[in-house]
Amino acid sequence: MTARIMTKRTLTDATVTGRRELAHHAWLIELEVELEAPVRAGQFAMVHPLEAGTLLPRPFSVLDHRDGRLKLYVKEVGAGSRALAHTPLGERVQVFAPLGRSFPIEEFRGRPVVLVAGGVGLVPLWKLRSELLASGEEVPHSLFGARTIEELPGELLEGWRIHLEEAPPSAPSGEGSSTMSAGGGLPTAPTGSGLPTAPAGGEVEVGLVTLHLDEILREQPDAVLALCGPDAMMKAAARIGRQRGVQVWVCLEEQMACGAGVCRSCTIPAAGGRTMKTVCQDGPVFSLDEIDYV
Repeated sequence: MTARIMTKRTLTDATVTGRRELAHHAWLIELEVELEAPVRAGQFAMVHPLEAGTLLPRPFSVLDHRDGRLKLYVKEVGAGSRALAHTPLGERVQVFAPLGRSFPIEEFRGRPVVLVAGGVGLVPLWKLRSELLASGEEVPHSLFGARTIEELPGELLEGWRIHLEEAPPSAPSGEGSSTMSAGGGLPTAPTGSGLPTAPAGGEVEVGLVTLHLDEILREQPDAVLALCGPDAMMKAAARIGRQRGVQVWVCLEEQMACGAGVCRSCTIPAAGGRTMKTVCQDGPVFSLDEIDYV
């Protein structure tokens, strides 16, 4: 098992300097903030909009962090995320970061890498992909799944193979799957929304994101598989990875109140089920062998 490396955490105020809608009710938020340690792929921040009236901060995986700018991809799902998504430019929020255990980049070097993401689970895997490419590694197999075209943050999906559960109106329908170009038969944005969704020229397929995973892993038996997204998707992909005997890393999403392992609201069973691990401190990144997950 890879050793956990502790990073220095910072609790401070940050200024909202950017806010842009990338998909339906999903926003790219940029914060100006000075942190005492770099943020690695898989780590997260606890963010509290100070003027929103919410009692507790919310956890958000970090999309990018450089030059004093912290970028988050925030989907509106409740009061906390909605408050952050609509915090006006120039207002301040409280940030506690970087938190949690990151992906162990050394485990991915020199091997085929397969990334499977869904929804906001794109964030840590987008950052992992960026870190791997920046270090000269081969381009990972990158699969992203969403329910509808409105949920695609096209700006972040360059180089990703996209799977939609529901065919858009212009797509062919029928049994099985169909493949189309985002610049051809697939509309690039829902009518009237003005939102970018699928990257131009990207490959989009109707079907579950796990559709070709077994085939990919069969052809790459020494691959490393990294997962983040809805629980059902992750478990389905993890089972395929386990059946193929490849190394599997998961980045878990759980509700939490403190982000520091104190409140114990995000515990999950460790492998064997006799002890518990906290997602916020022991994770959110785990080897599949460490936890009782599938």
